[in-house]
Amino acid sequence: LEKRISRLEQAIGGTAGLDAASKVPLAEAVEEMQLRLQLLNPTHIDGLHARATKLLAKMQQNEKEDSEFEEKVEKLYDMMNRWDAACIGLPSAVRRMYDLRKLHEQAEQFSKKLSLLMGIREQLSKTMKNKELAMLEFREQIHGALEKLTSDMEKLEERIKKLAP
Repeated sequence: LEKRISRLEQAIGGTAGLDAASKVPLAEAVEEMQLRLQLLNPTHIDGLHARATKLLAKMQQNEKEDSEFEEKVEKLYDMMNRWDAACIGLPSAVRRMYDLRKLHEQAEQFSKKLSLLMGIREQLSKTMKNKELAMLEFREQIHGALEKLTSDMEKLEERIKKLAP
């Protein structure tokens, strides 16, 4: 029996390289061998294989998701790089827009003032025409009054000449 056990141990490699003090009792070695054999059970191996396959599939899925995520991050990074040039010029563009808005407001105020001045000019022009017409009428009236006064003076002088001998 001892020879058989010794041959089994040599075939398994359980006692190779061990000295006499560290040898495991035979019952424990057999128990350990039984546990190892149970691990080699086909149903247990199939379960381990199924778990390993699921784990591998999950790892591949994670790698795919990671690659998709990295691709999205790279796209965002590229998009941000494209906007960097625009962002550099953005403050000056905003400043120009404010300046343009101020210029537009000033132009609008100028336009309002110009139209107001044009209205005042038209009113003054109408008033001047009315005053000119009134002045012409006044001249005509004065001219008529002067003529009448002159004729009245001449008549008065004639009467005075007739009365004064």
